[in-house]
Amino acid sequence: MIRDSVREQLSIFGANGSASGQGGRFTSIDLFCGAGGIAEGLLHAGFDCLFANDINSDALNTFRLNHPYVDTVVAPIEDIDASRVRRGLGLKKGELDCLAGGPP
Repeated sequence: MIRDSVREQLSIFGANGSASGQGGRFTSIDLFCGAGGIAEGLLHAGFDCLFANDINSDALNTFRLNHPYVDTVVAPIEDIDASRVRRGLGLKKGELDCLAGGPP
């Protein structure tokens, strides 16, 4: 049930494989972000993380220290409204280049 809910929410984001960000950089969202290791690796690979989520507030506080420019939310993934996040970031369907996640 949770897996289906997550799959439904994530399907709202589309990845098109072309850099949609400014300056030819790729865009990403990091779910189950923890302290930000995936976002850091993606940053070095040319991705700008736009949004991150984790249920662990301590981990997300560390993420915020490492990535202060990223919009973050502490909440269970089931409570994240993907459409609202996309609209808040000003993304249209298909404009996100990478949806990353490190679920437990």
